[in-house]
This record gives sequence, C-alpha cells and structure tokens, in this order.
Amino acid sequence: MNLFQRVRGGATLLLTVAGVGLGHGCRNANSASPPRLGEGARPPVVATVDEHRQDTSVSMLQHPDYQHFGEAGAVRFNQVAKSRPIIYKRLAEYLVDRFDLSTRPGIGIDIGGGPGDLVLELTARSEQFYWISSDINTWYARSFAEDALKRGVLQRTGFVFANACDLPFKSSYADLVLSRGAYQFWPSLEQGVKEIYRVLRPGGWAFIGRGFPPTMPEEEVRALLEKKLAGGPTYDPAADADRFGAIMESLAVSHFEIIRHQSQDPAARYGVWLCFQR
Repeated sequence: MNLFQRVRGGATLLLTVAGVGLGHGCRNANSASPPRLGEGARPPVVATVDEHRQDTSVSMLQHPDYQHFGEAGAVRFNQVAKSRPIIYKRLAEYLVDRFDLSTRPGIGIDIGGGPGDLVLELTARSEQFYWISSDINTWYARSFAEDALKRGVLQRTGFVFANACDLPFKSSYADLVLSRGAYQFWPSLEQGVKEIYRVLRPGGWAFIGRGFPPTMPEEEVRALLEKKLAGGPTYDPAADADRFGAIMESLAVSHFEIIRHQSQDPAARYGVWLCFQR
C-alpha cells in the first residue's frame, strides 16, 4: 500500500492507493513551489492547494468514494479505452503539434483521465514534460502504473486522485491542463473550468472537450462508428459551445477558441473543444 499525502489548510488527508508504486515527492503546505522541469528536479506527484475560492454550492468529494467509483467501473472503461487506441494517438499527435510539446519542458495534467491512455501517448511524444493522470476513481491507478512501466515512462508520469471541481494542485502549477470526455460528468462545468484556470501557470493552456480529435481523419472516425467503438450520452455540441463561451466571458479570458470540426458525414459528430490560455 502507498499513501499519498494531501494537505489543505493544515489538515492532512492520507489517500490509500492499493499496490501502486507512485507515492513519490509528496509536499506539505509550507514547502516551496516546485522548480520547472528542465531545472534538474522532478515535480511532485501530488501538489497542495491554496486556501479555497471554491463555489460552496457545489458538493465537493474530498476522499475516494468506493461505493460510486469502484473497481468494476474502472475495469469496464479500461476495456473500452483499450478497444479504440487510435483516438488517444490522434489526439496526442494533435496536442503535441498545437502546443509544441516535443521540444519544451513542462508539467501537464489530464483531468478525468481514467486509465491514462492519453497521458501515456503524450508522454511518449514529449520527453521533457512530466504528465499527471488524475481521476475521481482511484482504481485506475494500478492499471495506469502497469501500462506506464511497460512503456518505459513510469518516471515521467504520476496518478492523482482528483475531483475536477476541487483540484488538489497549487495555483499556477501546470503548463497544460487537458480533459477529454469527462466534463459532462462534473458536478459543475463552470466550477471545473475555474479550477483548471486557477491551476494553470500564467501563459499556460487548457484544452477541454469531448468527441473525436479535431484533425482525426474522417475514414478513421467512420471505422470506429461502424464497429460501434465510439459513442456516449446524447448531447448538443452547439449548446455546450455556448456554455464554454459564457464561462470564458465570466472569467474575462480573452485568448480562447471553441473548436467544432464540421464533418462531411453527418453521422460523424466530432464534438466540441475549448482551448484557452491563462
């Protein structure tokens, strides 16, 4: 058993993650901010949070909820993710190119990363980045560590238990924060985006959305749809785009883009993505 230590306002929560060798570099509330990658230090697997500005109307999960986020659900979605690796590969390629990740150091976080397939694809393509896969279901930690070890990237990755609306990271911590196919499950989309904005370093970027990567070839999308390897809850991408725009306005964010690829095939819905800079 490994214990991840999380500190908030002097109170310590010990998070138990079964059988995963990731408890490395924990911090306390009085320690100095971690140096940036490329300056000779590895970032902590778990960072601390400031005194909160959180929306108290949103119910915050402060510790793992094994009743609602259990092993069976993690195993089931891990199987789904492994059946469609091309989605994570294409999204990783897009992100590496868009944010020039192959040539610069930094810290990246995937919010709601599940078994961590996107983080593992990104780690293989960005050798100077340290990547954290976070999820509210801690049962993903074991499979994530096993996959990272198989790929030879365990030392450049970490897994953290996290509630998207109450992230366990210090303000101005990350260079890039991502989330694919998770925001629809957050208690509050606005609070989740606010937390991501807080965690970003000044000048850092966020990329949040659901659906297929914006530049994924349409023939690959059709192949997944024909095999019934893609889908999910019904939603209105246009309505979600409007919600993203309203949140950007409320945060006074001027540098943002809402991305909706329009396919020639009406059955191939590419979803919606929000990209913004702090």
